[in-house]
Amino acid sequence: MTPAATPAPVVERLRQGLADALIDQPLVERLATIGAVPAPQGFDTPAFMAREATVWAQVIREAKLSF
Repeated sequence: MTPAATPAPVVERLRQGLADALIDQPLVERLATIGAVPAPQGFDTPAFMAREATVWAQVIREAKLSF
């Protein structure tokens, strides 16, 4: 995730750096030990976040939680 105004070349450099890191088997194994599952390339993060927001907003409403 980056701020909306992040220049496209910066976003691409970050994306490529992450993709390069995620082919490192020891890193992938370490992530697995903490329950992290790397998203595949092309993963639609905005759609995922929108779905999660809907789900968790409902959970919060039903549990009558407030902050």
